[in-house]
Amino acid sequence: WQEMMSDSLEDFPAFTFDSGSKDDLKMVLNTAYILCSNRLDVRYILGLLNSKVGAFIIKKNVVKLGNDAYRILDQYVENFPVPKKSLLEPQIIELVKKRLSDNTPNKILEEELNRLALKAYELEEYADYIISS
Repeated sequence: WQEMMSDSLEDFPAFTFDSGSKDDLKMVLNTAYILCSNRLDVRYILGLLNSKVGAFIIKKNVVKLGNDAYRILDQYVENFPVPKKSLLEPQIIELVKKRLSDNTPNKILEEELNRLALKAYELEEYADYIISS
């Protein structure tokens, strides 16, 4: 993920996933980070981070720069609350897989991801507030 992200962009937050082969050269230059996990499927975390709930959590917990930029350092992502043992994890992973394979914005998939993320965090009753924030 990029260290600097702007919430003035439609795709905020903008975390991404690379499923390339192990033989491919991978390089992250200045102001970017790599997230790996042996305990959770990274696509589950990716789905939560890129959801409206993820945007809400980021906006409330990350250093804001100027009017609409956030500096998303590794300590914020390391401490990002991820619901563990969620029955929704497989569904979120499948939505992320579909979104990654399509590689184009898909409003229906994004709305379903937001719905599942709200449910995973048990925040459905606050949906209007979170989505409009």
